[in-house]
Amino acid sequence: MAEVEPWSRKRKAKPGKNQRRFGYTVAVIVNAALFGAVNGWPGWQSVPILTDETPQVLPIFNAALVVGVVSNVLNWVFDSEKLKTVGELVSSALGAAVILRTWAVFPFDFGGSTVPWDLVTRVLLGFALAGCCISIIVQVVFLARLSRRVSPLN
Repeated sequence: MAEVEPWSRKRKAKPGKNQRRFGYTVAVIVNAALFGAVNGWPGWQSVPILTDETPQVLPIFNAALVVGVVSNVLNWVFDSEKLKTVGELVSSALGAAVILRTWAVFPFDFGGSTVPWDLVTRVLLGFALAGCCISIIVQVVFLARLSRRVSPLN
């Protein structure tokens, strides 16, 4: 039996336009709902571990949510691979900025728990930051590869 080399395998087909639009719609709804929950009802104040320093993180956090909504609406309308890649690049960069701001402000109070939640939270923030950095690199590479194509909106 002949062995198939990994690089010769066929790629999975891209999701269809309707599937992508469904995903964009879900992303818009989730980002908008999160924006409403944090800034409206029930509000960030209803989360017991968040401190009065939380508003120092909210502007960049809100900007990330708004960019997510705008990016996904544009993706829904234009369904462009380049536009999607740029949106993911900007979203990842803003995500990294949110994480860095959260790390600096650290608006959490875990009370007198015997679990070192401060350390756990910082480790998770570190992993999230690493994920954003990896995503930024991947999106830059994708964008460079897509830029070599002829059509400006593919």
